[in-house]
Amino acid sequence: MLLCWKAPAGWNKAVFAWTLGGLVLAVLLVYPAVVRAVLADRRRWIRAGLAFAVGIFPLLIYNVKHPNTTLGDNAHFSWEHFPAKYRELTGALNGSGLQIYLVAASAKPNRKAPHVRRPRAINRHPETTSKCCKATGP
Repeated sequence: MLLCWKAPAGWNKAVFAWTLGGLVLAVLLVYPAVVRAVLADRRRWIRAGLAFAVGIFPLLIYNVKHPNTTLGDNAHFSWEHFPAKYRELTGALNGSGLQIYLVAASAKPNRKAPHVRRPRAINRHPETTSKCCKATGP
């Protein structure tokens, strides 16, 4: 299902692409020497190319039998509902797009204040306690 781009849920593909991009960026930032060593090995490039060709083969066969169906069925431009699409775009760009999704507008405030206890080690060694812990402690 992952390789079939004809899946009905386009949002899942976007989330997958975003997650995969973040993973690739993290690996490049954390392990640059390892990535450089892996990319220098020519045999790995050949194996990766063969694995990609095997994985993309069903999609290629489908596109040969049904020309332009993969992109033509999923992606097309329409002016229909343009104001709603524009609001969604501006909400995504300014960060308010997920506001109601993540935080409900009818969220009830907490009825009780949280009770935070200091760890015992702080109580035993008051000289290591920071100012914020002394101010909020029991």
